Amino acid sequence: ACERLVVPRGEASRIVWLHSAGVPEPWLPPEGFATLYFDEYEERGCETASVSQDNWGTHPAAYAGYASLLDHWLGELVTAVEAASKRESTLLVVAAARGCDWMTLSAEQAKRSVSEEALSTLPESPPSSEEVVEQRDKAIEPLIPREAIPLSDTITRTPLLLRLFDQGPFSSEFAGTRSNRLVQTADLSATLLDYFQLPVTQSLSEGRSLLQELAETQSPREMVCFTDGAGSRGIRTAEWSCLVDDAVSADAAEPVAKLFAKPEDIWEVNDLSGQRRDVAAALVARLNEILPAAKGEMHSQ
Repeated sequence: ACERLVVPRGEASRIVWLHSAGVPEPWLPPEGFATLYFDEYEERGCETASVSQDNWGTHPAAYAGYASLLDHWLGELVTAVEAASKRESTLLVVAAARGCDWMTLSAEQAKRSVSEEALSTLPESPPSSEEVVEQRDKAIEPLIPREAIPLSDTITRTPLLLRLFDQGPFSSEFAGTRSNRLVQTADLSATLLDYFQLPVTQSLSEGRSLLQELAETQSPREMVCFTDGAGSRGIRTAEWSCLVDDAVSADAAEPVAKLFAKPEDIWEVNDLSGQRRDVAAALVARLNEILPAAKGEMHSQ
């Protein structure tokens, strides 16, 4: 798609690509934003008194502050683009390569973020090693991440904002709305080609124009299959997300799958594979049919 779009097609075909580093690690927003949510996290029981300048870059409250900083400047960008679009139709697309699940940061990183002051609250008398570990973990409990889930929704559900400023009904009708349709990376290429009224080639046939998806001019996708290329595969429908770890399944008689109800289970904490074996088996069978081996690709139906 990029090769097709670089061909000059007049002033109306200009493309501006802005690359942002996003939220860097450690998370170090300006001080006003870094402490913006400390009081709120305190109310939720997330200790912030032990946060020092050396470790606040790994505290979830600092991450929330950085997210607000990005949100602020994204709003400024949208305002500027909207003002400029009064002269010509403008399509604004904000996307990311992957999501971010800070809850699955390694436990070691979380434990290293605890200040010496927090650890100094341990009793002076020599406790047992088990007591030391227990008290240390209790002190940093808000920072201990959950078990990492390969291809979790927070990773595969990448941020995407689409806004068409054309002074027409499309812009006013869909501004500020959300869509639950299944989309994928290839759709960005198809969207740009559609916007510039260029034909979609066979190699891009799996992509769908997001402009058409929002307008619901075609039936929604039934499912999307994906893999990380390292032994984890997944299949997503409107109602379910089924994840298979082939490394764990290697020694098992059947694939070891996790099943989550969508869109209710946002954080994927309730594995229903045991209760809904029929659904899990059907999705795994469909996944094996479409994507039998991890090849780092995404496929849709």
